[in-house]
Amino acid sequence: MLSWDAPWCLWGLVLVLPMAFAMSGMVRALRLRRDRYADPDLMAEMRVRASLASPMARLSMLIVAFALLVVALAGPRLGGHRGVRLPGEMPSLAIAVDVSKSMGVQDLSSDRMGVARDALDGLLVNLSGWKAGVIAFADDALVFCPMTSDLSAAKTLTARLQPGMAELRQGSNLEVALRAALVQLQGRVGAALLVTDGEPLAGTLSKAVAEAQAAGVSVYVLGLGTSTGGRIPDGRDMFGEQAFRMGSDGSPVISRADFKALQEAARVTGGLFLDAAQPGAPERLLAHLNSRWGSGSEGSEGILLYQIPLALALMLLVLEAGLSNRILLPFKARLLVERVMRRVRRTAPLALALLALSQTAWSWPWQGNPEARKGADAYAAGQWKEAREALVKAAKERPDDPRLAYDLGCAHYQAGDFEGAAKAFGRAAELLPKGDKTLPWVRYNRGNALYRLGEAKGDRKARWQAAIAEYQAVLKSNPKDADAVYNLELVTRRLKALPEDKQQGGASGQKQAPPKEAGGGDVMPNPAEIQATLDALQHEEQRFQSEVRREERPPEPSSASDLLKQLVDQAAKGQPAERPDW
Repeated sequence: MLSWDAPWCLWGLVLVLPMAFAMSGMVRALRLRRDRYADPDLMAEMRVRASLASPMARLSMLIVAFALLVVALAGPRLGGHRGVRLPGEMPSLAIAVDVSKSMGVQDLSSDRMGVARDALDGLLVNLSGWKAGVIAFADDALVFCPMTSDLSAAKTLTARLQPGMAELRQGSNLEVALRAALVQLQGRVGAALLVTDGEPLAGTLSKAVAEAQAAGVSVYVLGLGTSTGGRIPDGRDMFGEQAFRMGSDGSPVISRADFKALQEAARVTGGLFLDAAQPGAPERLLAHLNSRWGSGSEGSEGILLYQIPLALALMLLVLEAGLSNRILLPFKARLLVERVMRRVRRTAPLALALLALSQTAWSWPWQGNPEARKGADAYAAGQWKEAREALVKAAKERPDDPRLAYDLGCAHYQAGDFEGAAKAFGRAAELLPKGDKTLPWVRYNRGNALYRLGEAKGDRKARWQAAIAEYQAVLKSNPKDADAVYNLELVTRRLKALPEDKQQGGASGQKQAPPKEAGGGDVMPNPAEIQATLDALQHEEQRFQSEVRREERPPEPSSASDLLKQLVDQAAKGQPAERPDW
C-alpha cells in the first residue's frame, strides 16, 4: 500500500494541466512561424530540419520532471502507514507517582516504590504511540518529567524516584496529585494515572475527580500495598540501624493501603483500578488504554520511495538540457534558454545536497564529530557519566554549536551535576537566536537545573529566583505552557516558605562539626551518658523557667492605694491578681 509523508504537496500536480496548455500554445506558435517562413516540403528538399519533435520533447520533459519532483516532495512510502492517528493527535498519559515515606513500606515482594518502578518500566517500554509525563507528589507535587514522546527518557527519570524526596513536603495529598496531572493534560487527549498506596493524609480527592469528569479525563490507578500494612521507614538512628516513624505514644506508625476512594475515582471517570502487585497489571493497563485511544504502534515506517521520482526528474532535466542546441527559437531567446539551463545545471548538485541534508537534519550535530556521536550513544544507553565526558570533548571542538551545548546540559542533569547543567543550558540559550522555537525549552530546563541546584547546594534564594526568571521567560513566549506555569507557582511558593536565615544563603543554618577526642576519633556517648545529659537539661530548663516567673512578678505594694492600682493594672492586662502576704 502506498502512503505519503506530506500528501498536501500533491496539490502541486494541479499546475501540470496549465503547463500542458502553455506547451501546446508554444508549439502552435512555432508551427505558424515555420509556415510563414517557407513550405515544409521545400525546406525538406533544402535539407533544413524543421521538425517540431525536439521542442515538444523538451517541453514535455520539463512538465514530467516537474510532476516527478512534486511526487518526490510528497514523500511516497511503500507498505508504510501512520496508524490511526496523526502525530499531533498522539494521546498523552500523565503519571503521578507517590513519593511519600509510606512508599518505603515493605509489605509486598519489595518496598512499594520498587514494585511501582517495575510496573512503570513494563508500561513505558510498550507504550509506543503515546506521550508520557511524570509527576512526583507527596503533600505537594513536582513535574519530574514534562510531557514527552521520548518514553526512554521518561523511563529513566522514573527510575530515580525515591520515597521521601527532599524536594517535596512529606505527606500524601491525592487531590494535589490529580490536579497536577490535569494541568499536564490541558489541551491534550489522554488519561491520568495515579501510582499510590492511597493513604489520604490531606486534600479531598473527590474535588479533583469532579474536575477530571468535567474535563473528560479518565483516571487510572495502580494501587500499592496491603491492608495489613507495615512500619514506615524514617532514616537511620544514631547507631546506623533502620529507624521507623513513631507515634506520639511511642508506638510504630503503621501504613495501610486504602483503595476505596481510588476505586471510586476510576469508576466514575471511566478509568480502571489495578493492584500493581498482581501479575500482568501493566499489560492489562496498556490493553485498556489502547482499546480506548488506539495504539500508535500499529503504524510502520515502510520503504521510502522519494529517491525514484527524484532520480527520474533529474534524468529528464539532463536530457532536456542536451536537446537545447536544436531548439527552433530566435537567437536571443535561445541564448536566454541556454543561460537558464546552464544555471539549472550548476545549481542541481547544490539542490541535491540540500535535499539530502533535509533528510538527515536530525543528525547534523554528529556529522564529522565522533565524540558527539559517542556521547549520543552513551546517553541513549543511560550511561550519563560517559555521555557527559564525550559531549564535553565534542563541545570543545565546536563551542558555538547550541545543540551540542543543550545535549551537554541534558547529560549533566541526568548525571546529577545541576551546576554544570545550568551552565550548559545557559550557553545554549546564548547561542540560539531569539526567535528560535527551541529556546523556551532550553530556558525551561535551565530553570529546572537551577531549582535542583538550590536544593542540593544551598543558597536557595538566589538560585530559585534565577529559576523563576527562566520560567517567566518561557511564559513570555508561550503563556499557555502548563508545565512552566506549574513549576513557577511551585518554586515561588517554596521560596516564600523559606526561613529568613535560609533566604540569606543558609549561613546561619550550617551544622557544627562533632566534638573530637584527644586522639582524633569521634566521641560515641553511651545511653547512660545521654540520659544523664537529658536529665540535667530538663532540670536546668525548670530552674530557668522558675527564675523567669519570679522576675515577672510585680513588686510588693507598700500601701492599700498601691495594692488597688496594682490589681487594676493586672486586670487590664488579663494577668492573675497577686496579693501580698499581709
